[in-house]
Formats: sequence, structure tokens, C-alpha cells
Amino acid sequence: MNSLFNQFSSAKVQGRGQKIKEDGEFLVRIDAIKLQESNQGFGTLWITEFTILKGTEKNPPKVERSWVAMPNHRPKTDPGNVKAFMAAVLGIENPNEEDIPAEVFEKAVSVENPFAGTILKLETVMRTTKEGRDFCLHTWKPGNPSEVPEKPELTKEAWLKGEGPGTVHPNNKNYEYHPDHVEWGTRPCSS
Repeated sequence: MNSLFNQFSSAKVQGRGQKIKEDGEFLVRIDAIKLQESNQGFGTLWITEFTILKGTEKNPPKVERSWVAMPNHRPKTDPGNVKAFMAAVLGIENPNEEDIPAEVFEKAVSVENPFAGTILKLETVMRTTKEGRDFCLHTWKPGNPSEVPEKPELTKEAWLKGEGPGTVHPNNKNYEYHPDHVEWGTRPCSS
């Protein structure tokens, strides 16, 4: 039994980031880039975690999302997808114009997290494979920090987490509603 506990002690926890699954145009901020071994036999995963700055109703500002590439599992597409992502991070408009040194990819996944805070444009398009499996194509482009909104628009998700104004509910003093968005429901009073 002790060996089982030792196994628990050193086990690597698999990330379960939420992915975008819709057509859309986004402005995002990179939070982290890392490598992780798949627990489903897909080999090494390239994981990008990001926060949406400009988004959609389903994926509004301030929510965290992730993008995963599987270069071992999909060797014909994903190495190029990772290169296109890193080209955008480096400000390169056309990723086929130049090679990116291997050291840059290694640096990207280092503990120092040197590309955290990088602003990128992201376009997503839902597709269906020949086998009938849905997937979301991500196209990354360099972003411009001047495009970041000063104060992102308040979303229902952010409001429910405690941001923005609230008016005490007339039937229950422990809850409040948003005066301009009654349809958002109620949240516990912040005061």
C-alpha cells in the first residue's frame, strides 16, 4: 500500500483547461505556455493558457481558456500550428517566411514563462473532420497592446463573481441583482 501512496505523492496532475468551441474573433493575453505528457496516450502536449480580453458572449472578457496542440499525435498539422502560434508571439505576420530557432520554443515553456502577458489576436472556426469529429481551428496573429480595452465590458459571469454594481433584492436582503441586467439573476450581497 505504501508504494501506492508514493505513487500519489509524485503524480503529475493533468490540466483540464476550458477550450473555445465556437466561431469568433478574440483579443487574448497569454498567461502560460507549458509542456505536459498526455494521460490519454497522445504524447507530449503543447498547452497555451490565456485570458480573453475581447471576446464573445460564450467566451467573454476576463475568462481563462486554453489551447492544446498534440505534435506527437498529429505530426502532420500540430508542429506547424505550434510554429504559427510562436510566430504570432514573436510578432511575425507570416510564419512561413522564416524559421524559428528551437531555443525559442524551449524558452517559451521554461519556468520563467517569458511570454506571459503577450497580447495576441485569435480567430477560431469550428470544423468537422472527414470522420465526423468536431474541432476548433485556432489562427493566431500578433496583437497590439494598444488594442486592449481600458476597462473590459462587464459580463454576466464577471458580475456573478462579484464585479460591478448590485442592488439589494426587495424580497431577500442577502441577495442583490444588477440594476441594468435583471436577467442575470441574483448573487449574494457583497456588503
